[in-house]
Amino acid sequence: MVLAVAIGVGGLGGVWIAKREGLQKPKATELPQVTEQRLPEQPAEQPQGDKKADEAPLKTIPAKTPEVKPPAVQPAPKPGGPQLPSVEAIRYKSQAGSTEVTIELGMASLVRAAGLPNPDRVYFDLQTDGQAAHPRGRLDAQNAKLIEDDSLLAGIRVARWKSGDIRVVFDLRRPCDFSYKISPQSASLLVVELKAR
Repeated sequence: MVLAVAIGVGGLGGVWIAKREGLQKPKATELPQVTEQRLPEQPAEQPQGDKKADEAPLKTIPAKTPEVKPPAVQPAPKPGGPQLPSVEAIRYKSQAGSTEVTIELGMASLVRAAGLPNPDRVYFDLQTDGQAAHPRGRLDAQNAKLIEDDSLLAGIRVARWKSGDIRVVFDLRRPCDFSYKISPQSASLLVVELKAR
């Protein structure tokens, strides 16, 4: 109880001292009141036009990206003339009693030449893959050229074996002797001469 009386006396003494010295809490400064003013709502201007267009959903337009053109592909150069098998790689020239035939070999090389009877013909085997030319399997990709204006040569056929080797066949109108050589001007030209017996 003595303690309660002491606390009460102390509190009253502090209030009396504060009043005496004029130490009072400052009053909070009052801020002027700001009144909020709202503008009257105006209806948004509607563009004149089709109502369906107004109701349609907005579409996103993608940004244009510059077109990138791929580099032009250059064809590989043909090594040493037309590629066999093709009769386009073979030319002929007729003379009195003989015919000269020129074969553009390209990357091929001659490995065999022979004549066969019944029917009379001459053939040349060309190697294309660096291995010995041994016919394996049947001939495919065959193309032929008929010749009407020559007294010895009736036609030329070109075919490829499944091994990749090439056979060129000269169909003859009559029995002939033949000889051949590689042209000294070009190592890719095979020159064949046919002579009537």
